[in-house]
Order: sequence, then structure tokens, then C-alpha cells
Amino acid sequence: MENFLIVGLGNPGNNYKESRHNIGFMVLEELLKNLNLISIKNFSFNKKLNVELSKIKDSGNIYLIKPLSFMNLSGIPTLATKKYFDIDLSNILIVHDDLDLPFGQIKISKNSGAGGHNGVKSIIEHLHSKDFSRLRIGISTGLSRQNIPTEKFVLSNFSKEEQQELKKIISSCCECIKCFIEHGMEKTMNEFN
Repeated sequence: MENFLIVGLGNPGNNYKESRHNIGFMVLEELLKNLNLISIKNFSFNKKLNVELSKIKDSGNIYLIKPLSFMNLSGIPTLATKKYFDIDLSNILIVHDDLDLPFGQIKISKNSGAGGHNGVKSIIEHLHSKDFSRLRIGISTGLSRQNIPTEKFVLSNFSKEEQQELKKIISSCCECIKCFIEHGMEKTMNEFN
């Protein structure tokens, strides 16, 4: 009867909805559609925690959150939710974009640094630890390595070609998250890295 916290990173608001930086939000929305469990609550705004929250009952509870604090302050609602539901660090998975991985590559890791990602940096600062798991989703393309400022690139939308690939990538991410919840980190790393 373990409880899990799955945090999808992104920015609130329609103007960011389809951006590369919001792939964490996209994955959680798809995950919710794909889970065939008895009790699933759709995302709803939780004012106290400043998140969109979904609760899934399985053998324990699985909490999916989309922090609404904007990316650079993601640690505040993540910590609030961790404390409120009393979740162990080992059962926290952060789902986010990664500019150091090629587009479409996914990598699951634990106890690693922020790698220049401000959302993850904020979470490490607020949890006073990096001993949680991360599902990193590659967004790097030839464009990201040109003279486009990083901030502008991560807030840009996926191209038409990338959008066609996205469904498959997000589906793999959902399978990875399910594996993490059901079988733990070691098996998930063996299967998905």
C-alpha cells in the first residue's frame, strides 16, 4: 500500500500548452487516459497546493500533479504536495523535458543533478535533496543547437513532423511510469534506458 507522486513539469496557460517545455503536462494527461484502474479522478485545481491534481486508487494512492507555479518555482507546489500526502522521496517521479537528450529519447534516472533545468533545480532546492527519480524526455534538435536562445527554444511548439512522433514518445513515457509504479526503479531503468 505505497503512495506515489508523479509530477509533470510545464507552465500553466494556453500559450504554453503545446510547447516543448510542457511535455511533462502532456505525458500526465495521456497517462490518465491510459490507466485502466478502478478509481480515477480527473485533474482538478487544488488551491491549497497550487496544482492540477488527479488521484488514482490502485493498491495505494497515485497522485499526479501539474504544478501551476510556472516552471522556475516548481519546487514549491511539489514540496507542498509531498508533505500533504506524506510521500517518500523514493516514490516521487518528476517528468520533464531535457535539452541534453535528442528529440524522442527518454531516460530514467535517480539522484542526479538539475542539468540546467530550472524546474528540477527548484525541486532539488525545496526538497533539500536530489534523491528522487526523473523521467527525462529529449527535446533537442538541430534547431536547439543553432543561435536560438535556450529559453526561446524550450517555449517554442513542436514542429508538425515532431508532433507526428510525439504520440509514440508520450506512449513510451506512460509505459515507463507504469513500470516505475508497479516494479520499481531498477527494473524500469533496465527496460527503458
